[in-house]
Amino acid sequence: DKKIPNIGVVVAKVDAEISMVASFKYYVKLGELKYTIENDTLVFNVLNLYLSKPVAYDSSTIQIKCDADGLASCDRLMRGVTSKLEAKGDLAMANVYEKAAKALADNFDSFAKLNNKDVFYKNIAVVFANEPSQSRRMFNYNKSFCGDQPCTLEVPFGNGRFLTIQ
Repeated sequence: DKKIPNIGVVVAKVDAEISMVASFKYYVKLGELKYTIENDTLVFNVLNLYLSKPVAYDSSTIQIKCDADGLASCDRLMRGVTSKLEAKGDLAMANVYEKAAKALADNFDSFAKLNNKDVFYKNIAVVFANEPSQSRRMFNYNKSFCGDQPCTLEVPFGNGRFLTIQ
Protein backbone atom coordinates (compact mmCIF):
# COMPACT_ATOMS: atom_id res chain seq x y z
CA ASP A 1 0.00 0.00 0.00
CA LYS A 2 1.29 3.36 -1.03
CA LYS A 3 -0.07 6.50 0.45
CA ILE A 4 -1.01 9.20 -2.06
CA PRO A 5 -0.45 12.67 -0.72
CA ASN A 6 -3.29 15.17 -0.83
CA ILE A 7 -3.17 17.31 -3.93
CA GLY A 8 -4.48 20.82 -3.52
CA VAL A 9 -6.63 22.32 -6.25
CA VAL A 10 -6.33 26.04 -6.88
CA VAL A 11 -9.33 27.67 -8.46
CA ALA A 12 -8.82 30.97 -10.21
CA LYS A 13 -11.49 33.35 -11.32
CA VAL A 14 -11.22 36.05 -13.98
CA ASP A 15 -13.90 38.53 -14.93
CA ALA A 16 -12.73 40.39 -18.00
CA GLU A 17 -13.93 42.51 -20.87
CA ILE A 18 -11.86 43.68 -23.83
CA SER A 19 -12.97 46.39 -26.24
CA MET A 20 -11.14 47.62 -29.36
CA VAL A 21 -11.64 48.96 -32.89
CA ALA A 22 -10.78 46.34 -35.52
CA SER A 23 -10.65 46.57 -39.32
CA PHE A 24 -11.85 43.53 -41.22
CA LYS A 25 -10.45 43.46 -44.75
CA TYR A 26 -11.32 40.91 -47.40
CA TYR A 27 -9.69 40.04 -50.72
CA VAL A 28 -9.86 37.74 -53.73
CA LYS A 29 -6.89 36.00 -55.32
CA LEU A 30 -6.59 37.17 -58.91
CA GLY A 31 -5.13 33.80 -59.92
CA GLU A 32 -8.38 32.13 -58.86
CA LEU A 33 -10.65 34.35 -60.98
CA LYS A 34 -12.38 32.69 -63.88
CA TYR A 35 -14.42 34.62 -66.41
CA THR A 36 -16.76 34.02 -69.29
CA ILE A 37 -18.51 36.32 -71.71
CA GLU A 38 -22.23 35.74 -72.09
CA ASN A 39 -23.72 37.98 -74.78
CA ASP A 40 -22.99 41.52 -73.52
CA THR A 41 -22.07 40.46 -69.96
CA LEU A 42 -18.63 39.72 -68.58
CA VAL A 43 -19.11 37.14 -65.80
CA PHE A 44 -16.48 36.74 -63.07
CA ASN A 45 -16.61 33.48 -61.13
CA VAL A 46 -14.72 33.99 -57.88
CA LEU A 47 -13.57 30.86 -56.07
CA ASN A 48 -13.20 32.37 -52.60
CA LEU A 49 -13.45 35.58 -50.64
CA TYR A 50 -10.72 35.64 -47.98
CA LEU A 51 -10.38 37.44 -44.67
CA SER A 52 -7.05 39.24 -44.40
CA LYS A 53 -5.24 37.76 -41.39
CA PRO A 54 -4.17 38.69 -38.82
CA VAL A 55 -7.03 41.11 -38.32
CA ALA A 56 -5.76 44.64 -37.84
CA TYR A 57 -6.81 46.53 -34.76
CA ASP A 58 -6.01 49.97 -33.41
CA SER A 59 -3.97 49.41 -30.26
CA SER A 60 -4.77 52.92 -29.02
CA THR A 61 -8.45 51.93 -28.72
CA ILE A 62 -7.90 48.87 -26.49
CA GLN A 63 -9.84 49.04 -23.26
CA ILE A 64 -9.43 46.21 -20.77
CA LYS A 65 -11.49 45.69 -17.65
CA CYS A 66 -10.03 42.79 -15.70
CA ASP A 67 -10.54 41.43 -12.22
CA ALA A 68 -8.49 38.32 -11.44
CA ASP A 69 -7.92 36.39 -8.26
CA GLY A 70 -5.86 33.32 -7.41
CA LEU A 71 -3.33 32.33 -10.04
CA ALA A 72 -5.31 33.85 -12.91
CA SER A 73 -3.64 36.51 -14.98
CA CYS A 74 -5.12 39.41 -16.90
CA ASP A 75 -2.01 39.45 -19.11
CA ARG A 76 -3.05 36.18 -20.78
CA LEU A 77 -6.24 37.78 -22.07
CA MET A 78 -4.62 39.41 -25.09
CA ARG A 79 -3.23 36.07 -26.35
CA GLY A 80 -6.64 34.94 -27.53
CA VAL A 81 -7.68 38.21 -29.15
CA THR A 82 -6.35 37.37 -32.63
CA SER A 83 -8.31 34.12 -32.93
CA LYS A 84 -11.47 35.80 -31.60
CA LEU A 85 -11.14 38.63 -34.14
CA GLU A 86 -10.62 36.12 -36.98
CA ALA A 87 -13.75 34.24 -35.91
CA LYS A 88 -15.75 37.50 -35.88
CA GLY A 89 -14.35 38.40 -39.31
CA ASP A 90 -15.37 35.02 -40.72
CA LEU A 91 -18.90 35.51 -39.35
CA ALA A 92 -19.09 39.03 -40.84
CA MET A 93 -18.07 37.77 -44.32
CA ALA A 94 -21.70 37.14 -45.27
CA ASN A 95 -22.29 40.90 -45.04
CA VAL A 96 -19.53 41.91 -47.47
CA TYR A 97 -20.24 39.88 -50.63
CA GLU A 98 -22.23 42.72 -52.22
CA LYS A 99 -19.52 45.30 -51.55
CA ALA A 100 -16.77 42.89 -52.67
CA ALA A 101 -18.60 42.16 -55.93
CA LYS A 102 -19.05 45.88 -56.65
CA ALA A 103 -15.39 46.60 -55.85
CA LEU A 104 -14.21 43.81 -58.19
CA ALA A 105 -16.47 45.02 -61.03
CA ASP A 106 -15.48 48.68 -60.52
CA ASN A 107 -11.76 47.83 -60.41
CA PHE A 108 -11.93 45.80 -63.60
CA ASP A 109 -13.96 48.46 -65.41
CA SER A 110 -11.52 51.20 -64.34
CA PHE A 111 -8.54 49.06 -65.41
CA ALA A 112 -10.08 48.38 -68.84
CA LYS A 113 -10.90 52.05 -69.44
CA LEU A 114 -7.59 53.46 -68.18
CA ASN A 115 -5.54 50.98 -70.22
CA ASN A 116 -7.62 51.24 -73.40
CA LYS A 117 -8.38 47.53 -73.34
CA ASP A 118 -10.90 46.49 -75.96
CA VAL A 119 -13.14 44.35 -73.80
CA PHE A 120 -16.67 44.55 -75.13
CA TYR A 121 -19.19 44.29 -72.33
CA LYS A 122 -22.15 46.27 -71.12
CA ASN A 123 -22.51 44.51 -67.80
CA ILE A 124 -20.24 42.79 -65.31
CA ALA A 125 -21.65 39.96 -63.22
CA VAL A 126 -19.88 38.54 -60.17
CA VAL A 127 -20.56 35.12 -58.60
CA PHE A 128 -18.81 33.87 -55.44
CA ALA A 129 -18.44 30.08 -55.23
CA ASN A 130 -18.02 30.05 -51.44
CA GLU A 131 -21.04 32.23 -50.70
CA PRO A 132 -23.59 30.22 -48.68
CA SER A 133 -26.54 31.34 -50.81
CA GLN A 134 -24.98 31.98 -54.20
CA SER A 135 -26.27 34.88 -56.19
CA ARG A 136 -25.25 36.62 -59.37
CA ARG A 137 -24.63 40.32 -58.84
CA MET A 138 -25.02 42.38 -62.01
CA PHE A 139 -23.52 45.83 -62.58
CA ASN A 140 -24.14 47.97 -65.66
CA TYR A 141 -21.22 50.01 -67.03
CA ASN A 142 -21.59 50.72 -70.73
CA LYS A 143 -24.81 51.83 -72.34
CA SER A 144 -23.35 50.88 -75.72
CA PHE A 145 -20.26 49.23 -77.13
CA CYS A 146 -19.13 52.55 -78.60
CA GLY A 147 -17.88 53.76 -75.21
CA ASP A 148 -18.64 57.26 -74.00
CA GLN A 149 -19.71 58.51 -77.46
CA PRO A 150 -23.15 57.38 -78.66
CA CYS A 151 -23.23 54.94 -81.59
CA THR A 152 -24.80 55.87 -84.90
CA LEU A 153 -25.64 52.19 -85.30
CA GLU A 154 -25.26 49.12 -83.08
CA VAL A 155 -26.48 45.79 -84.45
CA PRO A 156 -26.24 42.51 -82.49
CA PHE A 157 -25.38 39.48 -84.68
CA GLY A 158 -25.75 36.87 -81.92
CA ASN A 159 -23.07 34.83 -80.17
CA GLY A 160 -21.76 38.00 -78.55
CA ARG A 161 -20.92 39.72 -81.88
CA PHE A 162 -21.93 43.31 -82.64
CA LEU A 163 -21.55 45.73 -85.50
CA THR A 164 -21.05 49.27 -84.24
CA ILE A 165 -20.74 52.44 -86.28
CA GLN A 166 -19.76 55.64 -84.52
